[in-house]
Amino acid sequence: MNERGFRILAALDIVSKDLGATLAQVSLAWLVAHGVTAPIASATSLDQLQELIGATKLKLSPDAVRLLDDASKADPAAAEREVRTPPPSAR
Repeated sequence: MNERGFRILAALDIVSKDLGATLAQVSLAWLVAHGVTAPIASATSLDQLQELIGATKLKLSPDAVRLLDDASKADPAAAEREVRTPPPSAR
């Protein structure tokens, strides 16, 4: 995982603890806050389905959405480094 992924995970952790929700529930609520209305597609167990249904009951505050949005912004310099550095298998 790269630095951006760790930032997103840290922000999800903060919001999930604040709301008493799981990381998956907060992630789905964040998608819904951005107008994505079809993220619940592949629950493979009753437990997963219940967790996903719990996400539909979450309402993220504007501050929570902003925290997650800010954490997910790509660092242009880091993105450029990742593009310019070939993966080990290509070296």
